[in-house]
Amino acid sequence: MISKRLVQNICLLGILVALLFSDIAHSQDLILEKIPSWRSFPDCSESIDSDKTACRITQNPSLDEARAYLDSSNYSIWSNGNTWSAAYRLDDESIQSLQLMGGIQLPLSRFENTDIWAISLNIPGLDTALISTSISYQKGASFVTDDETIRIWRGKNAEAKQEITEDLNGIIKIDSIWSDTLKEWRKISIYKPSKAPENGTYPVVYFADGQGVGKYAQIIDPLIKSGELPPVILVGIWGRRGLVNSNKPYNPTNDYRTVEYHEGVGEYPGADSLLVVNHHLAHKYYFTHEVPAIIEAEYNASKDRTLRAIHGVSSGANFALLIGREMPDKFGLIIANSLGPETVKKEPVKGWENAAMHYLSVGLLEQQPMRSNLASLYNSLKENGIPSILNVFPSGHDSAVWVASFPETLKWWMKEIKDQ
Repeated sequence: MISKRLVQNICLLGILVALLFSDIAHSQDLILEKIPSWRSFPDCSESIDSDKTACRITQNPSLDEARAYLDSSNYSIWSNGNTWSAAYRLDDESIQSLQLMGGIQLPLSRFENTDIWAISLNIPGLDTALISTSISYQKGASFVTDDETIRIWRGKNAEAKQEITEDLNGIIKIDSIWSDTLKEWRKISIYKPSKAPENGTYPVVYFADGQGVGKYAQIIDPLIKSGELPPVILVGIWGRRGLVNSNKPYNPTNDYRTVEYHEGVGEYPGADSLLVVNHHLAHKYYFTHEVPAIIEAEYNASKDRTLRAIHGVSSGANFALLIGREMPDKFGLIIANSLGPETVKKEPVKGWENAAMHYLSVGLLEQQPMRSNLASLYNSLKENGIPSILNVFPSGHDSAVWVASFPETLKWWMKEIKDQ
């Protein structure tokens, strides 16, 4: 049975994109805000191997250091070795807590009797990191994000910044399609490259949480034009938000995204079991049968499972793994980035013989269950001879990393197909 704690964590990931809070130990310089947490982040100590483990440095930065970096800006990020620091200036006594969002989702602490807030972390492999950040805080009844703090920080040895274009050679179309199974209209986004397919039909990637597929199109479009990547169609299958049963109040088992992407939610006490299970199955059929049939008919997408992939992040990654386990005859590649904390079932329904290839990734700053779940799955895949990659990156639940790694994922996929 799916646990109450697990369902709550899954929903927090989906709604707040893994809003992570930590309890912070005392330091000499900082006022330590005790923030309610559902996920602990360790403080650095002698018992922690800092060469392998990300942890919070409670004694850094100093107030003088933070002031120096804030000399010309209200928000600054800097690094020294594997130490990553950020400081923010906010002159508002009503604000009791500040939150880093993006790839690092942790609270900042305020220096006593100042308007300066700061954080320092030890992150192994920081020089190769790509981390998106912003600052958010609660003000009255509103959750405010300071738009001027939205940025992507790159380590000095991070992969070269890839060209991202808004002036696409291909096209992106947003369409609404009727689902006979769900009995409702749903949106999809389709990216079709300008080049013709190399072998009659296009390889195709179907995205859970497809509202964001445009970012992936922007990063692969220049590579398709230059010939570094073959023409590939991207299909973003939009998820639904809100309550499955509108006559009941919100709870994790009544959340559309949780119900659609995770199996077993209907087993939890208090769930509207029949409605939840039926909707989960209907969405699964819509995603794997109804949408592909339209894309194959209208966009010349491949029906060959070798050239069909599913892409998911967070809870969408759990869904991608679920489909890979149940339908290896339909999809030849499963791309699962930063899955939720749900335990992953590893054994394919039809055995390992025809299992799909897997590209898996997870951040060092993500919850331990996420890392251990993917590591266990990766080991099982390799033991059974299934082509797979596990990418452990020095960041957290970070869309910047998911997008940036996508071209290399496609290159690896195409190489594996040629080598078969």
